[in-house]
Amino acid sequence: MKQQKIKVGDTYVHPGETASLALPMPEVYSCTPMYMPVKIAHGKNSGPCLVVFSTIYGNELNGIEIINRLMSESCLENLSGTIIAVPVINVFGMVHYPKKLPTGNSLEFCFPGDPNGAYGDRVAYLLTEEIFKKANYCIDIKVGADHNDKLPQVYCSYSDQETKSLARCFQAPVITEVEVQQKSIRSLLESMSVPFIVYEAGEALRFNESAINTGVHGILNVMHCLKMIEKHDNNVSVAPVFSQQQAWFVSPRSGIFKATVGLGERIKKGQEMGKIADPFSPDFDQTVYADNDAIVVGINTHPLVYEGQPIVKLASFIDNNRAETAIGQWEEAQEELSSDDANNKTHK
Repeated sequence: MKQQKIKVGDTYVHPGETASLALPMPEVYSCTPMYMPVKIAHGKNSGPCLVVFSTIYGNELNGIEIINRLMSESCLENLSGTIIAVPVINVFGMVHYPKKLPTGNSLEFCFPGDPNGAYGDRVAYLLTEEIFKKANYCIDIKVGADHNDKLPQVYCSYSDQETKSLARCFQAPVITEVEVQQKSIRSLLESMSVPFIVYEAGEALRFNESAINTGVHGILNVMHCLKMIEKHDNNVSVAPVFSQQQAWFVSPRSGIFKATVGLGERIKKGQEMGKIADPFSPDFDQTVYADNDAIVVGINTHPLVYEGQPIVKLASFIDNNRAETAIGQWEEAQEELSSDDANNKTHK
């Protein structure tokens, strides 16, 4: 069955066409116009509409790169269905980072929005009407906070089986449950019965090639599961594991922290995770020990820490051995992808 044309903003996109749009955003006090970038690939054949977006906080550089690479994939030439990709949904937040919105609050919790509300409410309304109401499936791309490096993982609601299936299709090493919060994008999409997953990896304001590769191929894996594309190049198989609980281990004192564990590493209760040194007394180091068996899924990359500041994020699993195996498979897959990419560049 053939597709029908779709409309985003004032632009119609016909079957078989691609488009890069600049969607006008609410005005700011300087009267400087701001536009939201929207990339569309509208296949000739019918299929679902997948919405992929990033940069809701303004610091998700990995997400911008993932979307740019995704939309240049050759397999989209035979696309069934539609991709609507928004690399930066919070243009104000990116331009004025670290300020997220003029009001200082987060765009993520302004949904479904209000055309007559505050700036964030107006942006949320624009996204809801022009983008999210067209979605059959949705993927958000995030990164860790400033100076927090995250192991690639997918967040979803475990209560919805279709969403869990989507999370498995992505094939990130870890899947984590997340609760629904009021006025969030997740609550909006769940009310619209749109399966929604969040991919998070890497660190704010930093490019991470492994996180980017996992993101691009993860979205392509989802598209293959949805029968939007044929099996794509460099398709690797990873069996993800569901985490039971995740929590940050906080620093017991202020000082200079140096981690002795790495992302994806399995650690035992009582194992050393790092040392905290006193900058004024080089003879004194305090060793930080794990309080349970876990997998390291997040690390604070800023050496200067305050007492009570999160420094290592630990995840527990029903079967830590299986979790370690899954993460090992993912690491091997990344090496394989890096090798293939290097070979492709050599032959070009």
